[in-house]
Amino acid sequence: MKNEDFKNSVKRYFFITLEPVHIGTGDNCLGRVDNSIVREPGSNLPKIPGTSLCGAARSYAAHYYNEINDKNGKNENSKIQNAFGTAADNGGSYAGEISISDARIFLFPVYSLSGPVWVTTPSILKENRYNGFPNDISDNEAVTSWEDEKINIGWLLFNIKEVIEFQLKIKIPEQINNRIVIVNDKMFSQIVNSNLEVRTSVAINPQTGAAQEGALFTYEAIPRATILWTELVNHNFVRFKSNGDSESTDNVSSIEVVKKGLQMIEYFGVGGMVTRGFGRMRILKKEKENG
Repeated sequence: MKNEDFKNSVKRYFFITLEPVHIGTGDNCLGRVDNSIVREPGSNLPKIPGTSLCGAARSYAAHYYNEINDKNGKNENSKIQNAFGTAADNGGSYAGEISISDARIFLFPVYSLSGPVWVTTPSILKENRYNGFPNDISDNEAVTSWEDEKINIGWLLFNIKEVIEFQLKIKIPEQINNRIVIVNDKMFSQIVNSNLEVRTSVAINPQTGAAQEGALFTYEAIPRATILWTELVNHNFVRFKSNGDSESTDNVSSIEVVKKGLQMIEYFGVGGMVTRGFGRMRILKKEKENG
């Protein structure tokens, strides 16, 4: 098998959040909010765990392909089991062909006096194969895609080091492409964690229909219009086509099954509080894709 076969077994997808997304840690904590969201251990940046994406995609794909009752025992004809694997009580467990990595932040929306901007870092851009930008950005500097002398991002003020023309390889609204700011990794973590969406809710007493005393709580979420990226890995080493789908002798390949489940997150959401208007994300098309 050639290196190209392994290289094409990994495919990258980008999402834009249509609503705030809350993937909770499951614990209450003392601090800025009661219910915090999942973060990367090293960078302290919020993320959407691959397990959350996989669980949502599996559930939605199972409904789409009408396999919601096909849970126990090995079924070689099951599209869902082949793609996601299965855990059976009788010991017939096996791994699926596709794995989904954590979704990490690519562009983060923040308010400024110049209007909304989308912030990123040189390391994030480099990881996503973008070049032509400065790497030596100090704590009080920023690189922008438009002319100005200074810019505030939230409560922080930056001198503009350089202006660059920036074209993304994914289809996003033009106003985002024209409002990109690059800062260093240290400042990016502060910007993101200082500008997460924080909401306050109260539990409702089901008997009275009124607010329950002492049940006020706050929770944070990744805000609307955040762009994230994730990777799908095909462990069956099936080569991907140029449009992101994989070649298969079957009518529907495993990568197509997973992609269909991820696409349905646009309508049904991922994470907690989806019935409160949270969780919907849309897959962004690449510039080379049509339709």
